[in-house]
Amino acid sequence: MDKAEFHGNARFDAAEFLQPLWLSGAHFYDDASFIGTIFRDVIWLDGTRFDGSASFSEAQFNKPDRLGPLRARRLGFDHATFRQNITIEAAASEVVCDRTVFEAGGTLRFRYASVSFRGAVFNSPSSLSGADQPYRLVRGDLDESGLTPPSSEQDGIGERLVLRSRPARQEPAWIPTLSSLQGADVADLSIADTNVEYCRFVGAHHLDQIRLEAPGRFSYPPRPRRLFYLARLWPPVIRWTRRQVIAEERIWRYSKYPRSGWLAQERVPTGSADTTAARLAELEGISAARIAGIYRLLRKAFEDNKNEPGAADFYYGEMEMRRLSSLRIERWLLTAYWLLSGYGLRATRALVSLIVALCLATVLFATIGFASSVRTEYRPIAPASPGQAAVYEQVTVPGPRPGWSTAASYSLEGATSLLRPTQLLQPLTPAGEGVQIALRLLGPLLLGLAILAIRNRVKR
Repeated sequence: MDKAEFHGNARFDAAEFLQPLWLSGAHFYDDASFIGTIFRDVIWLDGTRFDGSASFSEAQFNKPDRLGPLRARRLGFDHATFRQNITIEAAASEVVCDRTVFEAGGTLRFRYASVSFRGAVFNSPSSLSGADQPYRLVRGDLDESGLTPPSSEQDGIGERLVLRSRPARQEPAWIPTLSSLQGADVADLSIADTNVEYCRFVGAHHLDQIRLEAPGRFSYPPRPRRLFYLARLWPPVIRWTRRQVIAEERIWRYSKYPRSGWLAQERVPTGSADTTAARLAELEGISAARIAGIYRLLRKAFEDNKNEPGAADFYYGEMEMRRLSSLRIERWLLTAYWLLSGYGLRATRALVSLIVALCLATVLFATIGFASSVRTEYRPIAPASPGQAAVYEQVTVPGPRPGWSTAASYSLEGATSLLRPTQLLQPLTPAGEGVQIALRLLGPLLLGLAILAIRNRVKR
């Protein structure tokens, strides 16, 4: 059936092909169904076009080791089984591999597609990546020229549909979108050149062993548009820290703060019927503690790939979810850690905290920190008579009060004198001694947090 044309629905359900099947260059003008089909031998689909959907649900591929390049609106491999190492190349709007079993692994290269691996099993090393070059074959171009919608009433897989699903920050249209890894075993899966900002990770197995090559396509917190509303939160939020976040946190934040903009840039992936309401329904039973666990596993995966800056973002997300799910005492401690240094990841915040502490200590020293000093003066008792020695009286009077410069000097010295005694030239009140003790503990702590934050952002 080389270069065959099928003008109606083509159904090969529950069929069994004992011999090689040639569909190279075939054109299916409507849907094609291979549900439950068994392919005992190879199948050639290079240059095949499906104007509708191509469903291989519950199919068994015993010998085929390559499918495509092909084009389809929707490719369905859910519940399918691949016995041999498989290479699939396709330009599609949606690819569904839910509960698909790759017994010998696979190499999956897609353009434009929204890909779902819900419950998939990878028994051998496998990879998912985008194809940056159009699929050009002897039988014709399967990409931009062949993906044009046939009419305005019928959507194809053209640029118009792809760009409509992209967020404001544009990326190349060919980059596929991973929509779900829920319940999948991803120990042997590596991902490259794929948008994972919509991906659901909850329930994935061996998530700490996934390989995210060429990462950086996660989403980011929103830029605040309602400062007054955010400032009413506690602790007050002026802006959300810029970092990589996963879809579960975005949806969870939106459920808590609907007007904070966490789903303002949310776009439905190409070919998906997902909605915000459906995403909120998925969140039922997913707590902040569980999201913290996902961040912890992804952080380990980034650390194993020697991507320390990326791992730092997921550590921040883990600590945020821990803080929001912890009990009162632990939450207070984590909140203080967040405010003072951004969990040891924000050097600017630690330095600003140190400057604020020094300024506050300076004010306290200048007002209530220094004890009243006295000095001794000798004053004449009476005017001396001619020829007689003068008689003086010893009088104690208040000494001069130290100024702001002295208070600032004491604050700076106290913040840097943890391991050495402070040279006190002025007596201190009990309040001043307390301020000095606090500075000797807080100053080195904040300096250490600033140095730690800088190291975490620059190390590899």
